[in-house]
Amino acid sequence: MAYKDLRAFLQRLKEEGQFVHVEQQVNLEPDLGACGRAVTSIGDNPPALLFDNLFGYEQGKRAVALNVIGSWANHALMLGLPKDTPVKEQFVEFSRRWDKFPIPVKEMKDAPFYKNEVTKDINLFDILPFFRLNDHDGGFYIDKACVISKDPVDPDNFGKQNVGVYRLQVKGKDHLGIQPVPMHDIAVQLRMAEERGQNLPVAIAIGNDPVILIMASSPLLYDQSEYEMAGAIQEEPYPVVKGKLTGLDIPWGAEVVLEGEIIGRKREPEGPFGEFTGSYSGGRSMPVVKIKAVYHRTNPIFEALYLGIPWTELDYMIGLNTCLPLYKQLKETFPEVVAVNAMYTHGLVAIISTKTRYGGFAKARSDYERSLRPMAWDIVRWSLSWMRMLIRLISIKSCGRSPRVSRPAKIWSLCPMSRSCRCIQPLSRRASPTKSSSTPLSRLLPISVANSLNPWTRRLQPPSGKKPCANL
Repeated sequence: MAYKDLRAFLQRLKEEGQFVHVEQQVNLEPDLGACGRAVTSIGDNPPALLFDNLFGYEQGKRAVALNVIGSWANHALMLGLPKDTPVKEQFVEFSRRWDKFPIPVKEMKDAPFYKNEVTKDINLFDILPFFRLNDHDGGFYIDKACVISKDPVDPDNFGKQNVGVYRLQVKGKDHLGIQPVPMHDIAVQLRMAEERGQNLPVAIAIGNDPVILIMASSPLLYDQSEYEMAGAIQEEPYPVVKGKLTGLDIPWGAEVVLEGEIIGRKREPEGPFGEFTGSYSGGRSMPVVKIKAVYHRTNPIFEALYLGIPWTELDYMIGLNTCLPLYKQLKETFPEVVAVNAMYTHGLVAIISTKTRYGGFAKARSDYERSLRPMAWDIVRWSLSWMRMLIRLISIKSCGRSPRVSRPAKIWSLCPMSRSCRCIQPLSRRASPTKSSSTPLSRLLPISVANSLNPWTRRLQPPSGKKPCANL
């Protein structure tokens, strides 16, 4: 089942009971960041959230959507499957559709976002309700947008047109900072443009259907088109429309589109930003995007992505589409591979299941003592995937009661309660962060918002005397 845009998907979530419309007035800060953190803690299949009564804006004129793909139920609905489809079956179906690549795009002549156009005196703050997701973010961020760019050497090659998700810091009324990690396609294209003394044209699409966001987050080959893969996943051609300024192909159903260019050989400070690892990334000099045109729907929806200690929406966005390419590559070389689980913390840890070819064919090693036990498995996985990467700065030791973190002098963590409790501290000075489905919402959210979510959470409570399942 293909969704033409974000609104169509939100309507499906509403029909399936995976959607909460918060009608009470909320502050952009700290309410929305707190909601983004708290919604992941209220059950095994948390809903999408929509806020359209924002302080400082006329009700209904601007809206913010959070956690749109933030559960396996929502992920299944994105694939057009029943919401209770097990993750393994979702993987099998995702793999089947992946093999249909490529499916050519459907070119459209117009798009809903062209209804409102701004090319002079651009002020992004008038159009989008920006807010910080975590306390110590260096500013406002656009972190769930599709950024489109072309190969400047081979601009007519459709496969080399890149669609990716990159963090964008709002640095002024009409310019942004962007973080192109060197191995990402857009960084390769920017380097090519700068070598030729050129700027790199880009289009930034905000508020998209879920399929293109999943594909924009997938590790495809440089000459594989995200649009053609999106067509394979939704099993019909993906609709695109040409940008008026850049000529780039843009998702037809976007809520807001920014057109401009990355200025060659210009860098400005960017960051810090609360990242998917559960800690802050530092500030660095990064490229700058100059915005030259803005298009948006009437009463647009600003979709944001909360990032922090897993699991958050990001882990559902990049889970299966990180596992699948690894699985297919390993399977070609090692036919004994049965499954690959690289869903945790952006694939920094991969769990590979194999058949046994000979004794000792597959080995597993753990540096964690038995007293940690499965009850602390969230912390173990987090530590294995991220903290162990930090040059052995972290070690978990047995103390008979709970895991203890040693020597993390400069490692900072995002509090599970985000901005609502303002307790971001060095890990060594507080208890290890945990997530619990039994945490009272009144501890995590503004009272008015908690009251909106309470009926939904009561529906998720397990039968009396039974513990909720901790596994997705």
